[in-house]
Amino acid sequence: GHRDEHRHDGGTLIGTNLGRRSVGGVQGWRVSFLLVGGASVLVGLVVAAMMAEPPRSAATGAVKGRGLAGLKSELRELWSYFRLPSFCVLVLQGCFGSVPWNALGYKTLFFQ
Repeated sequence: GHRDEHRHDGGTLIGTNLGRRSVGGVQGWRVSFLLVGGASVLVGLVVAAMMAEPPRSAATGAVKGRGLAGLKSELRELWSYFRLPSFCVLVLQGCFGSVPWNALGYKTLFFQ
């Protein structure tokens, strides 16, 4: 989604600028890795501290079966979505719409 684009751009900016440099005697890509990883862990901790999981009722937490029976039940439910034309169009659009964003991942080669 749109938020993933910004996450990749932030990593790209930090990684491209530090990739070939040395920061305090440490290779730049390692510093970049630690900065982006540390920011991700920090955001995860903040979200975990601020978000409360709603209580589950017996109906929503019910298991539809165990093992193979549960798997079959889930696959049947998944297949029911593919019977909806609007869902199929949404999936198809997502496949074609993701191609340009995957290609933009190579923009760091352009800036080097």
